[in-house]
Amino acid sequence: FSASGGTKITNGLYTIHHFPCPSRTADATANFIVTGSGTVDVCVIGAGGGGGSGMPGAYSGGGGGAGGVVIKFNQPVTTQSYPIVTGHGSVRKTPGGGEDGEDSTALGFTGRGGGGGATGGAVGTDGGSGGGPSHANGTASTGYGVPYPGSGPLESPPLGWGNDSGSGASSYQGGGGGGAGATGSGRNGGNGLDLSPLFGSSLGVSGTFAGGGGAGFYDGSSAPGGSGGAGPSGNNSPNQGDGIDATLNTGSGGGGADGQNPGNPGPDYPYGGGGGGAPGIVIIRYLTSQ
Repeated sequence: FSASGGTKITNGLYTIHHFPCPSRTADATANFIVTGSGTVDVCVIGAGGGGGSGMPGAYSGGGGGAGGVVIKFNQPVTTQSYPIVTGHGSVRKTPGGGEDGEDSTALGFTGRGGGGGATGGAVGTDGGSGGGPSHANGTASTGYGVPYPGSGPLESPPLGWGNDSGSGASSYQGGGGGGAGATGSGRNGGNGLDLSPLFGSSLGVSGTFAGGGGAGFYDGSSAPGGSGGAGPSGNNSPNQGDGIDATLNTGSGGGGADGQNPGNPGPDYPYGGGGGGAPGIVIIRYLTSQ
């Protein structure tokens, strides 16, 4: 048995091939090429949704939802070339709601893209994990994935791990995007999943992926994104009113804008822009001795 494709690293007894996406505007395509036959473990993570922008009327943006995380063990592979598609994230959105993340696919499995965060009093978009609503809307969006129980095996159901968003509030607070490890909670993004026991700590954010984006708050303090690389948002952030872009190749959601201050570096729009969602990633591992 031998395999090629993507970027190859080792972690303990395992060889790992990972397939990142270098762009926030176009999917990445590649191939996992197998010679012989064997079994592999596969992780397919969709791209995160973007955060919502600020809008007139003090509307703050909801945080972007994380991409769904599908993990399957002991999948049989044979001599052939398996196509890999890694979904792209999104760029800063000004004005409007955040864009949905794109799906990632590999070996017959699909990690759904996360839902975009809303603005203008709207509900966020459903996705792998749901995008957060804008201020003045208390309705959470739905995660297509299944909530991770918090402990136990990381192997997922077919739809993957994902969660609902948080809820907005009439007090100028948006809702945080759902994460693969937890729902959004008020303005806070839901936590991601720590996959370092499977793939080590060199990938993701110290091994953690798919956190939800924090939501905006008109003239208030920033809300944290979930663990795994989702950006915080709000007028106390380094970018003034802009939501922060999620860390590349984590599948995390972008931060929502605060609804008052212009973005940095200049007032190209009189309200902050929503942070971009992160591209997803595909990770395949197998015992090196196989």
